[in-house]
Amino acid sequence: MEAQAELRRIASALNLTPEQREKLRPIVNDEGAQLRAVRLDERMTPEQKRAKVLEIRESFRPKIAAVLTPEQPEKWKKMEEASQPQPRATSGDTGNAPPKPQ
Repeated sequence: MEAQAELRRIASALNLTPEQREKLRPIVNDEGAQLRAVRLDERMTPEQKRAKVLEIRESFRPKIAAVLTPEQPEKWKKMEEASQPQPRATSGDTGNAPPKPQ
């Protein structure tokens, strides 16, 4: 189900044609199945899962990009960047305050 939601999100954001949607459907479904398998793998540590998810996403980027028109990859890149989780601040570090003089 997540793969279908991802396809709808991409289709809406990039204004995909029906033909593009049909070409992307098996690609996004395959990516979703691989990502789901990683999430369900209890033998992997969280760090290993994170690395594997990034690897899977990177391997599918060219497949998805091949279906896009010349104008769509830039929009897609911005959409992907916006959906990436932001790094968490470490304890006591808000990331906003300048260093204190000593």
